[in-house]
Amino acid sequence: MKKSAFVFFAAALALTALAGCRTTDNIKNTEDNVEKENREAEKNESLSRYITVDLRTNPTTGGGWKIDIADKSVAKLESDTYVRDESPAGMVGVGGTETFGFKCLKPGKTDVKFVYGQMWEGGSIWETKKAVITVNDNLLGSIRFE
Repeated sequence: MKKSAFVFFAAALALTALAGCRTTDNIKNTEDNVEKENREAEKNESLSRYITVDLRTNPTTGGGWKIDIADKSVAKLESDTYVRDESPAGMVGVGGTETFGFKCLKPGKTDVKFVYGQMWEGGSIWETKKAVITVNDNLLGSIRFE
């Protein structure tokens, strides 16, 4: 009797362990599927007729962003706004965020170059970013930085 109880207990323990492994595998597969769905949703959410790019800037240093769009028939720069960071009253030298808005005009791809620095003759270039705007047949676009 003790032997059969031991065998039963050992079998039950083994089944529980196996069931636990199967559950872990199922959870892992579910997590992978959710991650895949989230990636797909992010891809779809990033498509828009109007693409915005936020870049840090500090005009108090004389710096600013210059935008160069290779094919202006695919997308055009439609807006450029600056919002200064919150700071105590009277504080100087505070930077902020510059937001660029691009309107999708026709299907295709175009390179976009963002150059940050002092844009006058003899000024310094501090940073360069390259990106590609892709616009689909529905005039929904996305931007990808290299």
